[in-house]
Amino acid sequence: MPPPELTVDGVLSAIAAYDAEGRLTFIKNRKLPRTKTLFVDLDGRLYDTKALVASILGPLGVPVPLDRETAATWLAELGFQIRDIPVPVWKKEEIILACELVKANGGRPLDHHDPRVVALSQLLQSGQWYPHDKRGPDFRNPAGVARKTANIAASRSAQRTNDNRLDGEVFDEFEADPVGMLARAAGIRALLVAREAVETAQDQHGPTVRDVAVEASHTSTFTSAGREAIIAERRESLLVQRYRAWVAEQGGDLTSKEISLSGQSKPLKIDLYHVQDQELIEAKGTVARDSIRLALGQLLDYGRHISHQAKAVLLPAHPGEDLISYLHDHQTSCIYEVPGSGFERV
Repeated sequence: MPPPELTVDGVLSAIAAYDAEGRLTFIKNRKLPRTKTLFVDLDGRLYDTKALVASILGPLGVPVPLDRETAATWLAELGFQIRDIPVPVWKKEEIILACELVKANGGRPLDHHDPRVVALSQLLQSGQWYPHDKRGPDFRNPAGVARKTANIAASRSAQRTNDNRLDGEVFDEFEADPVGMLARAAGIRALLVAREAVETAQDQHGPTVRDVAVEASHTSTFTSAGREAIIAERRESLLVQRYRAWVAEQGGDLTSKEISLSGQSKPLKIDLYHVQDQELIEAKGTVARDSIRLALGQLLDYGRHISHQAKAVLLPAHPGEDLISYLHDHQTSCIYEVPGSGFERV
């Protein structure tokens, strides 16, 4: 059981600071521990379990767990979704590209600030081998790419183990056939660049609609929003998670949809789509009138592009009869949470 000092509101406030400051700044300024594999998943964004717990308990003088599981277990008991994302093993194609940098640098490792390392990091994050839902927040970042170049450089002289054997084998291949391996690296690089170009071209045609995971659809970027707005958005995310679990218990299926429109850089992202009922659902973390009016406007916009049979607004409580009537006037249902008994629809 989590200590009484660790509360949902406290975690949401820490997440708001995490979003506002950025992950690295949040962790570095507070000298917090980091996790490699266990994360809170909220809105499709990942948060270090250890860092969140330590940021709350540390200033209060409460002992902070340093093992891998305790912080994640506490957060799960508070209702947060936890994901265990193993660190992806470097594929040979990735090592070839990193080894190409080492060879071009005279066999020496490169710093994470080196533009060539930054460029390779961006290329490896394109999604060719590891889908986005299989990556942690540090996936192939410049520090990781620089560390791989150091491992490759060290593999020439160090005793090889299972951990660095492939690094050494790739380096040996470059030594034995530099021209052929450079050509192979160029081919891998061209494949990744071409993939990015195709995805960019597809994004420019529209409108197109595709199914996406609910976590991916419910991701927001907070660059200037105040802390209260961020916390409200996170409450909405927790509401969506609870509704998903409740619908699954009833035997229903929820997904989401993403609408790409020509001329717009970012797609429209729909909170929930009930597969069996063909229902568009927009969630709000408050029953305030402005929020419900916004939700209805979003549903009307989405409905222009997606075939559907019904629309609904998902809320944390009954909003009052006047707002129910407002939604009904626009052929939209209201789904609201009833503490202890699930959800009701009117």
